[in-house]
Amino acid sequence: MNLSFTKDDPKNTMMLMPDGRTLYVIETSSQFFGSANTKVMRVSGKTSDVGMIEWHSCSDSVLLVGRRRVVPVGGGIFSR
Repeated sequence: MNLSFTKDDPKNTMMLMPDGRTLYVIETSSQFFGSANTKVMRVSGKTSDVGMIEWHSCSDSVLLVGRRRVVPVGGGIFSR
C-alpha cells in the first residue's frame, strides 16, 4: 500500500490512500521545553487512537502502541 503525506512535516500531517481518502492523522503538540506528544489516529468512519510518542528532552522518549509501552533497548530493537 502506498500512502502519501499532506505536509512535509511528519509530526503534523495526514496520511492518504492512493485514492485520496485519509487513513491516518498525525498531530504533535508544540512545546519548546519539557515534553511533547505525537498522537497517531486512524480514520475509518470514526477516529480512533493507534499510538502516541511522548517526546522527552531530558530522558528517553516513549512509544505507546495502543496501550502497550514500547521502549528501545541497547541494540535499537524494540522490546517489552
